[in-house]
Amino acid sequence: MTPSAAEADDAPSAPTPQAERRGVRRVQFAALCSILGLALALVGPFVVFIAEGLSLPLLGNTFASHALTIALLETIVGIAFAGLLLEVLAFGLYASGFGLLAQVDGRFRAPRTLAWVGLVGIFLVFLFAAAVLGEVLAALACAGSGVSACLGIGPGLLLAIGALALLGLILAFVGWIGLILGVVRAGRRYESPMLTAAGVLLIVPFVNLVAPILIFVAMRKVPDRFDLSGTAPPAETP
Repeated sequence: MTPSAAEADDAPSAPTPQAERRGVRRVQFAALCSILGLALALVGPFVVFIAEGLSLPLLGNTFASHALTIALLETIVGIAFAGLLLEVLAFGLYASGFGLLAQVDGRFRAPRTLAWVGLVGIFLVFLFAAAVLGEVLAALACAGSGVSACLGIGPGLLLAIGALALLGLILAFVGWIGLILGVVRAGRRYESPMLTAAGVLLIVPFVNLVAPILIFVAMRKVPDRFDLSGTAPPAETP
């Protein structure tokens, strides 16, 4: 491919400032959903356990204590899954936002595609986690009811779901790379060191929890720093 062809591939197909405004807002909203999802998934179960779990020792080893334990576990799992659902929604919004930005800057085409692939992987992992947790809760409820035998997912079906989960992990890793790539390229386009730092932090375990906050703050500043009503930063070649 000649240099001129490469430049043409990275250049925007048509000036669409409205798409860029929507893309910026969508990435910002994705970061907000991610912040709320992380708070719900990590903090929510802890708060519920502190509020409700402290009463369990007072009931002793009784049927009421066992029933309350099952109910508490179901509540904690439900809150954690609600947070994870927000994270899945955030990933979809990132992919959609990168798609809108790709209309004005070809550098976002690869992050958009990788993010959509990753969303499929996250969905597969989510199904596996839901199946396993459902089995665990059903087994606990069965043990508390005194029934000697309970129906559940067969080992063959569980193995098949596990294989899909492994595939999902691989696809989710691909999407994670796309997310990092998209955030870093947004930092280059909008001349934002904060976005670039967020993209780097996404690589570091545990520290990456603060990345959505940086993305949200940085993307919120973009409309103030750049005129997205008609003139946007020019698309650069990588």
